[in-house]
Amino acid sequence: MWNVSNKLQIYDNDVYVMGVTQKYIVINDNYQGIIAYEKDTSYFKNIFIEEELSVYQLHTFIGNDWIVAEDVEAEKLYICNLRTGETRKVFLNYVASRYYLVEGEYFSLSHNRSWYKYSYEKGMMVEEGEYSSENVILSNFQKEILYQDKVTNKIVYCRDGLKYTTPMEFDVGYLYGLCGERFIKYNEKCMQVYGQREKLFEYYPENGWEIRNVRQEEARIWVLQNMNGEARSMICEIIE
Repeated sequence: MWNVSNKLQIYDNDVYVMGVTQKYIVINDNYQGIIAYEKDTSYFKNIFIEEELSVYQLHTFIGNDWIVAEDVEAEKLYICNLRTGETRKVFLNYVASRYYLVEGEYFSLSHNRSWYKYSYEKGMMVEEGEYSSENVILSNFQKEILYQDKVTNKIVYCRDGLKYTTPMEFDVGYLYGLCGERFIKYNEKCMQVYGQREKLFEYYPENGWEIRNVRQEEARIWVLQNMNGEARSMICEIIE
């Protein structure tokens, strides 16, 4: 049975992105950096990145404590070690998809049918290439991938040759996520959680609140919300 086990409340801060790493919950700090909290929601640290920062995507992985913040307007990628606070800057000439693959000290992003591998430590791109598949990736957890079957309009799960159709229909008004063959489909109004064959449960924010972002681990789901019409009042509910 899934229930809200804890809640992080945030005031006077325009929070709009969230990530979850090995040890921390991470949110943007207005338009200048990030704030990291322990998994029990206790405060850890603020990290300043740059003035007028606008994070389009915040890439994180539950197996390490690095964050990769993408600022599309400035055409920059910020690679930050949460434990030390050290940040490296890379210039971008593309808008990355939601794909994020971590392999030891390297991570990969993608754009259309191209992929780009970067070094966390060196703060630079080290390799690039093209995918052989034409499927559009909706979400991934490492080599587990969700994509749309354009014939059936179903969402397909794929990993290392294993492939099956999930219970989810593709809807352009939703975002998607996965972790351990548990699938999430969400928009501002609701979140739907699926197993391999059926819907497990639905979550609706309280009246006047809207879902901004959802992240998950094996045993937890993190739901970032803001009050409708008041972006500076935020809550992050933890569902277990």
